[in-house]
Amino acid sequence: MQLTGFASLINDYISSEIRDDIPPKMPSAPGVRQYTNIKQAQLIGFEAVYLQKLTARLQHRLSLAYTHGENKDSNEPLAEIPPLDFRYVLSGRYFNNRLRPQLNLRHAWQQKRVALSYGESSTPAFTLLDASINYQFNKFIESNLAIHNILDKTYYEHLSRSVKGSSEAIYAPGRSFVFTLVVYL
Repeated sequence: MQLTGFASLINDYISSEIRDDIPPKMPSAPGVRQYTNIKQAQLIGFEAVYLQKLTARLQHRLSLAYTHGENKDSNEPLAEIPPLDFRYVLSGRYFNNRLRPQLNLRHAWQQKRVALSYGESSTPAFTLLDASINYQFNKFIESNLAIHNILDKTYYEHLSRSVKGSSEAIYAPGRSFVFTLVVYL
């Protein structure tokens, strides 16, 4: 088990603000931002990890991470801070580590702590499920088959920016299949 925590008080934190009072130089520009120095900002957070062997060939890993960022000048949240994030990985190693299946579950909570001066908006929670299987044929050839976003959930990350002037989010890919063949020379 591992628990890591941190706290930082930062002077002259660089950020930016949307300036609606300054017209863009080009009509196609999404707007104007001005870099700013936040005199004092604070970051506090943690990551907790639990790793356990369930059997000689099967293990799992749980992790939880969170950061709380605060603009002390304006008592507003800091921009671009991801929400609370939970991850669970169940993995195995079979046939002398030649066959390695893995199942990944990730849940990101809703992010409501946003910097309005930065132009951020809230993002909804989402849950993802991925699976992969890796097989090493010999010391020269290995293959991997993965399915990402098995449940085909529509979601977007908090740090994916939307286009200014639009409320449309930039969505992450839906269900995808990936096959990889690696040849070591």
